[in-house]
Amino acid sequence: MKKLTSMLGLLAVAAGLTAAVAMAPAPEKSTVKASATDLQWFDMDGNYIGPDTLEDKREECGTPTIDCAVYYQSLDPTGAPEGDPTVIQGDHEL
Repeated sequence: MKKLTSMLGLLAVAAGLTAAVAMAPAPEKSTVKASATDLQWFDMDGNYIGPDTLEDKREECGTPTIDCAVYYQSLDPTGAPEGDPTVIQGDHEL
């Protein structure tokens, strides 16, 4: 009899936990996006050099004296740049 009441108690606890989990609100969905600060970079010859932040590229380019690199806000599905190009300057070309 003692074993039966213990099993019923465990069953009740399991049912309670299952109900609590089932009634809990679903976690909010979070979408993983590329960083909003990541821009699409090209060298001065038009070759794609990858995504990076403006701050990192400015540091990489050095003191602004000549055209260093070009960035676009995004790429289309074929990998072509979209939007208006923006040139940053540095002491050398990337």
